[in-house]
Amino acid sequence: MRLHDYYWPWGATAFLVVATLAQPLPAAAQPQLSPQESAAPVITGFAGVSGSTERDGRSVSPTFAPIVLVPFGERFLFEGEFELEGSYQSRSGVDWTNEWEKAVEYAQVDWFVGKGLTAVGGRFLTPFGIYNERLHSGWIRNLPDQPIVAAMELTSSTGGMGRGVIRLGQVADIGYVGYASARSTRTGLEAEKAAGGRGSVFLPTRRLEIGGSFQSQFEDNGSRDDQYGLDATWQANAIPLDVRGEYVRNAERGNGYWAEGAYRLRRVPFARPLMRNSQIVFRTEQFFVPTGAEMAELEDLDSGLDAEEEEGHGGGLPDEDTTRFTAGWNYWFTPGIRASVAFTRSVNSEAKTNVWSFGLTYRFAGALTGRSQ
Repeated sequence: MRLHDYYWPWGATAFLVVATLAQPLPAAAQPQLSPQESAAPVITGFAGVSGSTERDGRSVSPTFAPIVLVPFGERFLFEGEFELEGSYQSRSGVDWTNEWEKAVEYAQVDWFVGKGLTAVGGRFLTPFGIYNERLHSGWIRNLPDQPIVAAMELTSSTGGMGRGVIRLGQVADIGYVGYASARSTRTGLEAEKAAGGRGSVFLPTRRLEIGGSFQSQFEDNGSRDDQYGLDATWQANAIPLDVRGEYVRNAERGNGYWAEGAYRLRRVPFARPLMRNSQIVFRTEQFFVPTGAEMAELEDLDSGLDAEEEEGHGGGLPDEDTTRFTAGWNYWFTPGIRASVAFTRSVNSEAKTNVWSFGLTYRFAGALTGRSQ
């Protein structure tokens, strides 16, 4: 994913590309007079499987996530993603257990109001930082597992959002997004009552983007949970290197960061058939738990939550300060089929853990013309 994709949600960008390619070429005899056909609906998404193995257990997670993009005229677009994910686990030689979850990741209507504004309504990926909205999908992320601090971010919100870009000539682009979400407890459509936004500066000549995020989550007991984030993405001009990272701070949940570098090996002079389709990835991250009074407030808050609610209130976060390092390798059999393998070393005051993980994803995309020629 290139830096300029942040101007619109990635789904809108995919729609424009696929729908444009789907258009028939005009007749050679009358290239200026042929009427332009309307853009076709698009179906895309991915199917894949990921898993991990460590000393005391194994897990495998198959996923199917179709995405539908339907244009309405020139200014409206519906985009929606449904995700079906399984979880198969075996711990310390115990027989495998499994469960399946289904959810609507997003189902939104985009209104392209003008050159610098897109209004969004419905269910959408929460625009906090860069990982959740841009990188969390299995066919986009560089490593099979997500960073620790990703568990602090709300995955989806239900409400309204406005976003756009203000271009300052060739010098910089100022990106902005603001949103408000209502609370929902419906299975597969969970959302929290929250509001927030993100601002960013993109320097085209430097291929560098720096952003900052803010989010307030409103609890039923009247309290407010504020969260802040910083992020950066850089793509080198001279070599095929991508660098990105995030920092997230929440007084009640903790704070942490991750930094990741990904390098395409197509310039390596040996084993070229293998290297030209390969990528190596390194990620380092740390998470720091709250201390003293902050930890007591967290325990009081979590004590009144059920299992589903806890997932959005620090669920999945370590209870000890943790340092983690991951090295991975990706290989593309085709542009749409990718295999991944990674090794993670995790260290905290309680234990040192080694985890091997893998992933295999298939990306599909096509236009649904459904009309006679």
